[in-house]
Parts: sequence; C-alpha cells; structure tokens
Amino acid sequence: MIIVYTESSSKACRNALNWFKDHEIPIVERRIHSGNMLTRSEVFTLLELSQNGFEDVLSLRSIKVQELLHELDYYTVNEAVNLIVKYPELLKKPLITDGKKIYAGFNTEHIRCFIPEKIRSETLKEYYFSKENLVM
Repeated sequence: MIIVYTESSSKACRNALNWFKDHEIPIVERRIHSGNMLTRSEVFTLLELSQNGFEDVLSLRSIKVQELLHELDYYTVNEAVNLIVKYPELLKKPLITDGKKIYAGFNTEHIRCFIPEKIRSETLKEYYFSKENLVM
C-alpha cells in the first residue's frame, strides 16, 4: 500500500495525487494538518525508510526549519521527532512511501519507482514490441 503524506495547499502534493490517479495506482492519502497530526510512530517509520534521516524528510527551505537549523544539531532524536509531530510543516511534502522506500517531493522520473513491477513490465513489453520499435 502506498501512502502519500500531503498538505492541501501544496501544488506538488496535488500533482503527485493526480499522477497516481492518472496511472491508476491505488494510494492512501494522509493529509497532515493541525486537526490530523502525524504520530511519533509515523515519523519514526519515515525516518527508518530514509537513507539520510532527517536530511531526507525535512524541508530545508521552510522558514521554521531555517529558524531551528542551528539548534537541531543539539536535539536528541526523540526531541527532533517531537518537534516534527508538533510542527508538521517542517516536513517536505509530499512524502510518498510504500513501506520499503520513501520519496520526498514530486518528480515524474523519481515517482515512477512506485509503479508496481507487474505494470512496469507490461508497459515495457508493449513499448518494445510495438510496431514502431521493432527492428527488421
């Protein structure tokens, strides 16, 4: 199951949701806002899936992150997770995960990794065996 963590005002989030819809890939949208906060468990899961920890999931362009950037080095992991739970705007959006990998943001090339393998192989077969691609 693919989970897309979104925020309603984000164009990148809308683009990601539309991309999944256009490719008929089922997802669960998890909107993050003051009435629907992330849990500590969710934040830890996102961090576990990332290769570079907080660096992969924090929005370094966020004003809030820039205000806290010099302090974050002194936070324990638990304190930093608590901060993310309290201020979800610190996270990049959308955050997309299938439980094995995580991707932050929207880029049509990178997001393709979430196309199920069966669909990818069928698409490749159709492409390589189409009349215009056959070499004779």
